[in-house]
Amino acid sequence: MVYVGMGITIIPEFRTTLSKDVLKLAVVPLEGDNEKNSLVAAWNKQNTNPALGKIIRSLCK
Repeated sequence: MVYVGMGITIIPEFRTTLSKDVLKLAVVPLEGDNEKNSLVAAWNKQNTNPALGKIIRSLCK
């Protein structure tokens, strides 16, 4: 989604070189002492892939 211009992500700083050089993405560093991040996930309720449930449970921990 990020690559096609329809999403954003937060990645560790060590991955930014790959992001800028190979994927041609813009990288905007977080600054300040009070950086916060939230996780938001969306999925298709009709998806029957068994891995989806495991991922959702992992995200809720």
